[in-house]
Amino acid sequence: MRCGTSDNSGHTATLRQNSQANFVCPQNVIRHLPYGYVLCHLEGDKMDQIKNGIMKKPIIICISLFLIAFVFRTADIFFLQTEDTWGEIAVSKICIILLILTFLYLAGKGINNIGFHFNNLRFNMMIGSVPIIVAFTIAYSSEFLYLSVEGYNPVLRFTPMGHSLNAEWAVTGGLVLAFWLVMGNVVNSFAEEGLFRGVMLPLLGSKITLTKANLFQALLFGLWHIAWPIKSVLDGQMDIFNASLISLGYILLATLIGYTWGMIYIQTNSLWGSWFAHTFNNTVLNFVHMQTVTGVNELLNLRVILISLTFFILVLIMKKKLINTEKIEVWDNQIFFLSS
Repeated sequence: MRCGTSDNSGHTATLRQNSQANFVCPQNVIRHLPYGYVLCHLEGDKMDQIKNGIMKKPIIICISLFLIAFVFRTADIFFLQTEDTWGEIAVSKICIILLILTFLYLAGKGINNIGFHFNNLRFNMMIGSVPIIVAFTIAYSSEFLYLSVEGYNPVLRFTPMGHSLNAEWAVTGGLVLAFWLVMGNVVNSFAEEGLFRGVMLPLLGSKITLTKANLFQALLFGLWHIAWPIKSVLDGQMDIFNASLISLGYILLATLIGYTWGMIYIQTNSLWGSWFAHTFNNTVLNFVHMQTVTGVNELLNLRVILISLTFFILVLIMKKKLINTEKIEVWDNQIFFLSS
């Protein structure tokens, strides 16, 4: 690789893609370089190597990002334990957002490239909001009706409650906790949607089909949630056998809903729909509980299963009936380099 030659007035260099098509180097790239194209070549070559390395091995890059983020998450859950005191693992979520921004900088991308843009915002929000609201309405109504028929005298209880696989161990509180939970869910959706759907889907889509890419990120998203059953065992909330069963179900459900959020992103090329659905899902589960004469949220697992399945079916129907086209923009995997 070497740079072309030019006088001080030309301010042009050539980009060649796979030694075929020619492109003109933007003038503002060269204007600030006192030694002309040689320095432009050296500066660009370093960044090009990073970008090309990312695009050549998208699967390895995605797994690496997952492992780095999982370290943040594990440290927050098992060592900082902010969930037990604040109701949210806030530190790791901020670290994951910083990880995403760092990666985007190295890849030469912006947040608009991962779906956080405002094109067709109202439509994209509708694609995410309608099915999740309908799914929750069906799930809560079905649970309420069943408990009423069985004589458990169910009552909807509105109170802030932190995440826990066992409602008896969940952190509860007042307005401060409520505010913290809402803000935590907003940040969490930015972090998880940005990482799993926003970064991984278009990156993997440059190497494999979007369907396979969606399944891959969804499986990683499922594994992402395995920490909670493990923590339940360490805290004495459940034994290993029950935790193993919960883990399997938890991973499968997280995989399904992660795949569904990926479907929304693929169809809209926007993360706002899945971001809203993700935030709504976590927030309602934090605030709306089913109280009976025997306890609180005793059928929570069945409720979440019904929500996930209904949500998936509704998004699948919307995909076939309303949109029926894949719009996501996979990341360009071509290699650009300087040449004479």
